[in-house]
Amino acid sequence: MLHELSGNDAELFTIQDVHGVVVNNAQQELLRWHVENAKNNPKIIRANEKCACGVIESIDHFNLGTSISSRDVTNLSNVNFDCFVPANEVVKLCLFLERWRWLEVENPDVFLSNLKFGMKPAEGLDLIHVHQIWIDNNIQYMRNDWAF
Repeated sequence: MLHELSGNDAELFTIQDVHGVVVNNAQQELLRWHVENAKNNPKIIRANEKCACGVIESIDHFNLGTSISSRDVTNLSNVNFDCFVPANEVVKLCLFLERWRWLEVENPDVFLSNLKFGMKPAEGLDLIHVHQIWIDNNIQYMRNDWAF
């Protein structure tokens, strides 16, 4: 998928079977090109949003993945990922810490137990073991130093 960076990007949209987005704040040259050449092409959309938000809009439009930021999920303890990915747990923990600092966490024990629930040792996945130790150490730090 391509997105608008400069007026010269119109050439990239001429590649056969390319999917792309022209974001709302694209240069006038590219906006004109879209109207004249791609208005009826379902593989090249004109986003309503600007910049990165326009790219996220196209991710949703083309069903390439989630278009919801982790920050927009209000209850992280109920987040259900299709498969366990350690990076998702890191994101959830970082968002928890961010919300904790802003006093937005109502029931931290429930969240932490759900976070650790996905951290089971798995054969051949050393990252999970390292990640589990990192979470345990940070939780202990929070409990000791933040009167958790």
